[in-house]
Amino acid sequence: MDGNPTQAWYKAILPEFIYKSELSVLEAKAEEIITACFLRDVASAFAGEISYGQQKLLNMACCIANDAEILLLDEPIAGINPNYQEHILDLLKRLRGQGRTVLLIEHNTEFLQQVANSFFFLKSGKLNAYDTFAQLKNDREVLDAYLQA
Repeated sequence: MDGNPTQAWYKAILPEFIYKSELSVLEAKAEEIITACFLRDVASAFAGEISYGQQKLLNMACCIANDAEILLLDEPIAGINPNYQEHILDLLKRLRGQGRTVLLIEHNTEFLQQVANSFFFLKSGKLNAYDTFAQLKNDREVLDAYLQA
């Protein structure tokens, strides 16, 4: 990551006290992200040891740590218990409030209604845009696609 003060070659040979303040800034940022992503209770666990929902939150935490302006999420709440669904919803709303763009594919319409501010429907290579969820759910092409399934 560009701008990471710990990547300089000389940090490998110098005592830590020389660049301790730079590390403190990074540690504070990490703590802030861990808390914001609801990962405090598993902060010292390995990624493979945490639940599927926590792993999805961890993926978003990594995006935040790398200052991603755009997040592409494929069914962020699929297979997630309701507790973590709420955490993911809260986090996505906060990210959107910070001006980040979140593009997601999701089949859970309740979740979509709560988090999205515009909607797209892709069928047979044709992309339709909708300003509201009501427009999406009342579109004949959308209804036909879901009623045929």
